[in-house]
Amino acid sequence: MDLPERALGDIQISSEYVVYAVKRLAAETGLKVSVVGHSEGGLEPRWAIKWWPEVRAAVEDLVTLATPHHGTAVTSAYCASGACTPAAWQMRPGSRFLEALNGGDETPGEISYTSVYTLTDELVQPQVPESTSRLEGAANLAVQDLCPGRPVDHIGMVWDGVVFEAVKDALTHPGPANPGRLPPDLCTRTLMPGVEPTEDAATYLKAASNLILAYATGRTVPEEPALAGYAQLEPSPTPRTGEAAGTPREEERLEQGRRATLPATGAPPGWGSFLLLLASGLLLRTVRR
Repeated sequence: MDLPERALGDIQISSEYVVYAVKRLAAETGLKVSVVGHSEGGLEPRWAIKWWPEVRAAVEDLVTLATPHHGTAVTSAYCASGACTPAAWQMRPGSRFLEALNGGDETPGEISYTSVYTLTDELVQPQVPESTSRLEGAANLAVQDLCPGRPVDHIGMVWDGVVFEAVKDALTHPGPANPGRLPPDLCTRTLMPGVEPTEDAATYLKAASNLILAYATGRTVPEEPALAGYAQLEPSPTPRTGEAAGTPREEERLEQGRRATLPATGAPPGWGSFLLLLASGLLLRTVRR
């Protein structure tokens, strides 16, 4: 599955592809779905969970890595010229998109939320005194809280050994990641299993060059995309344990709003589990409890 415009376009439309993937995985396996998103890739599943109650009911874990949940000052600087990619407009602190995403409950549903981030992130700022990657209601893990002084940059979050252990813990236990369960030799684990230092360097250079190229050649617009009509409606309160994730009335109301404001994107017929690095990274996996 590929997100449209290399995930540089309207995040609301990219999120429809995530909706499709989660619903299809849940339907085909009969299991709940766990989602891992890197950078902007943590925003699409959050948007899908917030506005699609059927997705909210189908997701068991959401783990985000270096995600600008409350925006990043870097995109504000990038958009200062008055033209930047649609997604960059939406990732500015205070954007209409982020206000809608974070309004009310930041972690709705019976879902285990984990946010892993690094204080030495050069692309997602600010990180101090309060990290923009923190989510209210989630397990928030800074790499440097787990291993003081450890330098991990934005792209390196994808294959760092400490981050890998935190993600694995979240996906293999009920609830979010728990630092108390991580291995005692955690801070000696430089890279995730299967990654060699030479591969790490080559992959990093390729990923960085691809990121620069994508933003240099991506479609730019003069302002933030309009907020979808359904996102201007207040979602129903998070259901209590045992209740349906969304009432038929809420489903009908949101579906009418979605049809009125967003085109039917449809997802490509061929897709599977994937990890797309950089701003669009998402890994969709089913995890049996």
